[in-house]
Amino acid sequence: MSDSIRSASPPADRSASSSIGRSAGRFWRFVGLLWGVQWILAAAFRQLELFGASSRLAPLSFYLAAAATLAAAAFYGQAARRRPAGTDRPNPGHRLTGRFATTGTALALTAFAAALPFFVPAVGLVDFYRALALAALYLLLGAHRSRRFTALAWWLILLTLAVALLYLGFAPFVLGVLGGCSLIACALVINL
Repeated sequence: MSDSIRSASPPADRSASSSIGRSAGRFWRFVGLLWGVQWILAAAFRQLELFGASSRLAPLSFYLAAAATLAAAAFYGQAARRRPAGTDRPNPGHRLTGRFATTGTALALTAFAAALPFFVPAVGLVDFYRALALAALYLLLGAHRSRRFTALAWWLILLTLAVALLYLGFAPFVLGVLGGCSLIACALVINL
């Protein structure tokens, strides 16, 4: 009878570990939301530059987002320093096929990014590289966390390809806004 009572109550370390996991989840949600909004604002500010707005707004949004990220890392890092010994969560085994698919897709993205300067003028290359790097990050998250990230990665890859082939003049705005929206969606999907 006492064995069933002991097995029914969770160990004290598990609740500490879950609160640390929730703290890390909150941090990454905040970072995803913050940088998603920054990408959207930077794209809007770059469009407004065409109509005479200051060219300092887009870099200013970047510096503010970087400062907010550092402040959040310092704030959420305090919870990680208070971690009790032995509360690390075990790392689940990863499927070998997922790793091969991720590696193959990352190599294909690298080849596409290397060939991009031959097909696209240099004006919008930064936005293409940012979108492809974000898609590679989503693929890595998808291989290790959830298939939702893989779906988000393929959506961003196809969007980047469509913009590169059909809507080149709108690339900075479209990839900035929809890349920012994908970061916001990623922040909503994160469940650590």
